[in-house]
Amino acid sequence: MKAFKRYRILPRVLVDVSKVNTEVSLLGEKISMPICIAPAAYHKYANHEGEIGTSKAANELDTIFCVSNISSVSQSEIAKVLKNKWKQLYVMSNLSITEKAIKNIERAGYTVLVITVDMTTAGIRELDMIGKSHQSPDNKIIPDQNAGDSKKKSKMGTGQYISASFSTSLCWDIIPWIKERTNMKLVVKGIHRADDAVKAVKAGVDGIYVSNHGGRQVESTPGTIDMLALIMERLRKEGLEKKVEVYVDGGIRRGSDIFKAMAVGAKAVFCGRPALWGLGAGGKEGVVKAFELLKREFVNTMMLAGCTDPSQISREHIMTRDSLPKF
Repeated sequence: MKAFKRYRILPRVLVDVSKVNTEVSLLGEKISMPICIAPAAYHKYANHEGEIGTSKAANELDTIFCVSNISSVSQSEIAKVLKNKWKQLYVMSNLSITEKAIKNIERAGYTVLVITVDMTTAGIRELDMIGKSHQSPDNKIIPDQNAGDSKKKSKMGTGQYISASFSTSLCWDIIPWIKERTNMKLVVKGIHRADDAVKAVKAGVDGIYVSNHGGRQVESTPGTIDMLALIMERLRKEGLEKKVEVYVDGGIRRGSDIFKAMAVGAKAVFCGRPALWGLGAGGKEGVVKAFELLKREFVNTMMLAGCTDPSQISREHIMTRDSLPKF
């Protein structure tokens, strides 16, 4: 969140902003606003409606909800409710499990597959380790796809417990492997570096999702908006910025943050915690309220900056504190 505060908005005045459009298209899917719901585990921890409530909120908002690999409701149940079907997936150490999962996701009707690549192992999360919750909200044990020493697992936090099944040998050849097995659009989530973004584009992904996993993986990584700036600069330099869509999450709390991210180069933003806070406070209606507040602030910022369409938001609308003249 502090990283976003480094960026300053430069309003353009004497522009007719009587009509403002916020619609965008992500991978061919037209949505009402560039504000989407990020994948997050176990929505039933927040509210008994769980992912069904979040899905209904996304439908009402006419936006995208990317369903987590670790949900408290089955992906097939969610797919029956959800309009824009994006699904996040971790790659397991046993690739036959991953292959089956991809086929099941596509069979359920999902059109976009979001592969998370920044969790070959879980970061050290002290609070998580203290809690040691290995159960879903309805008290079902998390499926153990990597049988091992139960005494060892009893000392793990939830993230470490779940990630014990994830592939630690994940590398770039997984992209063509996945593309050979599905017709879904492919987004890679967890890109931090500009050179990795270039590799992702050259590997043929449809979308790059800049994310630091909610700040819970590697300590001391830059804010995602700073990583986004470096990535967009490199993609432009390489002539690749129009070959891929770029999204970002992490630390987005106000409509002005959304404007800043889009000015840096994001096609859309994803918000995880605001969705869970809304769900916890008021179920489906709480999620709708939270995202309506973000949209209202975003539209307000657009108008005051002299923009009537997301396509008009550019680097010309922002500066950083570091670029201010020193007296």
